[in-house]
Amino acid sequence: MSGFSPRWLIAPTTVALVAAALLVSPETGTIGSDAAYSDPESDAASQELDKQQSAVRARIAYKDVLIDRLISGEFTLAEVSAEFLSLNRGTQAQSIIRDIYPGSGDEEKSARNVIDFVRLRKLPAEQNAAVMARLWRQFEQVHGQPGAVGG
Repeated sequence: MSGFSPRWLIAPTTVALVAAALLVSPETGTIGSDAAYSDPESDAASQELDKQQSAVRARIAYKDVLIDRLISGEFTLAEVSAEFLSLNRGTQAQSIIRDIYPGSGDEEKSARNVIDFVRLRKLPAEQNAAVMARLWRQFEQVHGQPGAVGG
């Protein structure tokens, strides 16, 4: 005996049949037809969500450019932190940053957020050490307290 049992096909076949049944539109009888489910309110909500997602992607792309320029030394930590703070104002990101970063105010919390963005870049060890030391010196100059060295 080969050990193969047709019972092993029951579960995958059942899943495939259920999935196919869910894809068939009862009104038109066609696979994947969305015509019967068109809802102007849903379409407007979907367009609004797409618009919001596009704005978030644009902010993230801009932040990446700012981080590149911070790493290269074109901008200071204070400049990039201020820009991040401006970009985050009125968004969900602002309340998240307030919750997760220590600091006496939004400016300090934003600076710590920027430093974490740099840390996520996974720079070569020597470059990372130099950039992080520079950023923590700038942090201390602006916020009057030492930050973590290394990282």
